[in-house]
Amino acid sequence: MEQNVAYQSFFALLQAGLWNREPECQYFPLTPEVWKQVYMIARKQTVEGIVYEGITRLPNHYFPPRDLLLKWVVMVDSIEERNRRMNKVVGELFELFTKNHITAFLMKGQGVAACYESPLLRVCGDIDWSFPDNDHFTRAFKLMKKMNIKIERQAGFSECYAWKGFIIEHHKSLPDISNPFISNYFRSINKQEYDKSVYLDMAGQKVLLVSPLLTHLSVNTHILKHLLAFGISIRPNKAILHSVSYNGA
Repeated sequence: MEQNVAYQSFFALLQAGLWNREPECQYFPLTPEVWKQVYMIARKQTVEGIVYEGITRLPNHYFPPRDLLLKWVVMVDSIEERNRRMNKVVGELFELFTKNHITAFLMKGQGVAACYESPLLRVCGDIDWSFPDNDHFTRAFKLMKKMNIKIERQAGFSECYAWKGFIIEHHKSLPDISNPFISNYFRSINKQEYDKSVYLDMAGQKVLLVSPLLTHLSVNTHILKHLLAFGISIRPNKAILHSVSYNGA
């Protein structure tokens, strides 16, 4: 029963953090033990910052125990600081590409985070770049090799390397999916959307993003790849979750 309440409360707080609204309070107040479970679920799903945002919308008397809340605050500060550092790295890389006459578009990640109510609370992952054609992709590869950056080749015509504590990926095609039956269609969309790119401020540096349509397409094809390969669900726990209902976050 406690496990069920923990998951229901987690989803209520996640929705509140995502959509900037008050959480459904039907499960609150929670016991200290249930709050610990909510905390662990949030960490396992890497949405602890967004769930914390939902907590701040609860009445004060529904807050977690003081020691857990302080622990959560410290963790959120760490997430925000890492996001600031990533934004700086994104800006530095874009400036480096531009100085070397390479056109690069930021994909997903921090670009999508900008659509969140509180972008810095999203747990950041790697940094993905796409390029308008094979020439710019190859020049970016040669630039990194010239700088003695160790690059790993990946499936799907992508490259990966580490830069200042972050994983960077270069993608030759957008969307990052291989299907000869629709490749011409994707190329035509890329051509149509090329001039609809937008700029986003990253730590004082303007960074080029692909158009909203291509962003939407790349995110959803990425989800499709995961769905076909592994399926999509929340990260599993040892507890049985079949009794937990979820109406979407």
